[in-house]
Amino acid sequence: MRSARVINLVANLHPELIRPHLKELVIKLPTFKTGGLKRCMVKTISERSFDFDENTLGILVNTCFEWVNDPSEEIAIKAYAMEVLYRVSQFHPDIKPELIATIEYLLPEASSGIKVRGKMYLKKLYKEVGRRKLEE
Repeated sequence: MRSARVINLVANLHPELIRPHLKELVIKLPTFKTGGLKRCMVKTISERSFDFDENTLGILVNTCFEWVNDPSEEIAIKAYAMEVLYRVSQFHPDIKPELIATIEYLLPEASSGIKVRGKMYLKKLYKEVGRRKLEE
């Protein structure tokens, strides 16, 4: 977990050092068990550009959807995973309906932090797909 924090800090200061290793990081993402490790790694990924091949992007999207939908997952992990999914949806709009449905399902039982972030992304997604308003 300590090395994950160092990776995140180095990635912020020198993004060119992490770029060659992002694919490997995404491939290993589903195997992470510790909350702190998941949080640091998904945060690191959320702050980078997504120039992955389809297989790697599929792993990233599936893992993030799993984490967002897992009721036992930490709030910060869900928030960063939601951010990753929203950013991916900008290049792959076909996941927008699933992301909208996931966030809508999550909101009634979510913490206040997830509600705020979820509503922010829903507002953007509704505008992008042509829906009028947030249904409460």
